[in-house]
Amino acid sequence: FESPPPTRSGRRPPMAEKTEKRWVPNDPQFVEQWGMDNDPGNDINLPEAWASFDNDMVERRKKPPSPVIAVIDTGVDYTHPDLKGAIWTNEDEIPNNGIDDDGNGYVDDIHGYDWCNKDPDPIDDDGHGTHCSGTIAANGDNKQGIVGVAWILKPKIMALKFLCGDGSGSVIDAIQAIDYAITNGATLTSNSWGVVDSSGYKPLEVAIKRALEANSVFIAASGNSRLNNDETPKNYPSSFEWDNIVAITATDQEGQISPFANYGPTTVDAAAPGSNIYSTVAGGKYGVLSGTSMAAPFVSGLAALIWATNPDLNFWQIKDILLSTVDKMDSLKGQCTTKGQVNALRSLRKAQQLAADNKHTVQLQDVKPLRENFHLKQTLFPGGVSLAVLPALSSYSAVSTRILDRNTWHDVVDEHTDKRADIGGGLASACGRSRDGGMGVCELDEGEFQVVAEVLDKEGNRICVEKVSFDVD
Repeated sequence: FESPPPTRSGRRPPMAEKTEKRWVPNDPQFVEQWGMDNDPGNDINLPEAWASFDNDMVERRKKPPSPVIAVIDTGVDYTHPDLKGAIWTNEDEIPNNGIDDDGNGYVDDIHGYDWCNKDPDPIDDDGHGTHCSGTIAANGDNKQGIVGVAWILKPKIMALKFLCGDGSGSVIDAIQAIDYAITNGATLTSNSWGVVDSSGYKPLEVAIKRALEANSVFIAASGNSRLNNDETPKNYPSSFEWDNIVAITATDQEGQISPFANYGPTTVDAAAPGSNIYSTVAGGKYGVLSGTSMAAPFVSGLAALIWATNPDLNFWQIKDILLSTVDKMDSLKGQCTTKGQVNALRSLRKAQQLAADNKHTVQLQDVKPLRENFHLKQTLFPGGVSLAVLPALSSYSAVSTRILDRNTWHDVVDEHTDKRADIGGGLASACGRSRDGGMGVCELDEGEFQVVAEVLDKEGNRICVEKVSFDVD
């Protein structure tokens, strides 16, 4: 992932963004939200990011679809004045009639569900989930309280309560909450919870895989035990290896990693503000909390903004945008994969460019049996499949393709990169070329696979990634 070099101080580099047009909302306690905007420059550039939206995009916020963020936590105070209008409503359910109108297995689930008390009222009796929700979606520019990261596009919070009033919860209930989010159309899930374990819990890992297959981003806090998640034991679910997980550690106002925060050079992706974060709490109030739990909602809100900018993006593209646009910091060297903190303005500019320029889309041809491709005989290559990538780019220099087994997620093919000079701007293959100069053939046993295509620009930077799943019978 490419971004500017780190500074000696550990703070992010002085950015030209600070001279950009800014949209500072009129919420009176916005000044307390240092992670969004502050003079030392260790915020994530939100006023500049909000100002980057054009009038058409701002008008679109008044119309569906709005991004839906499932906050899997202690519930949400959906009566909070600063969250009014920011709560998801299940339009297919009739309130309080005792009937499962939409047939999703839950009765009267209007704003989500409460697995602690086994009822459809996910009201927050702790405050943690409401704090996370405020950071994501609190109403902005309404002359009241605070502002959420994604306020400008009117996001909706789906309240999924599996953590009870004492902060504890069942992993089985967390799995049900993940499945509820998938079934009921959440754009992404925000997960400010975890458990330290030596191996994780397989059913939870499988549930996150279902979210991946549903194209859902899974934002996860890295944990607050000052552990290296590259080692055992580690924090889960942030340390599972699914590609839809974005694992987030926390920074403080000085640009340093927060003293409590778990880290991991290969298991933690990036950082966001997490110390002394001011947000909504239960009972219609506001308060300060610290934790990677507070950092993850910054990224959840930003992911929602990216999605709303271009709803055609898949989870991999959203993750790539988040991580390829970070501010690198000396203080985050050895702490996370990107060595950086998310930058909202850069992320949105990249998303907006992708939305405006459809040339930056890699189109994968339909996966077909070998006998239907390139006139090669299936009997010569039993189980073979030919996969092709058609770059519609004028500025790319290379297309890398690989194939993964969807059961183990190990690479089946991961060696071929087609240079533009070699392919003349035409088709690139995940399987090399055949001896007669035509497209190559992958010899695969029966199973479930996924082809991944990565397009690089002339400087060697990743422009975009596309994934398509297929089966071989």
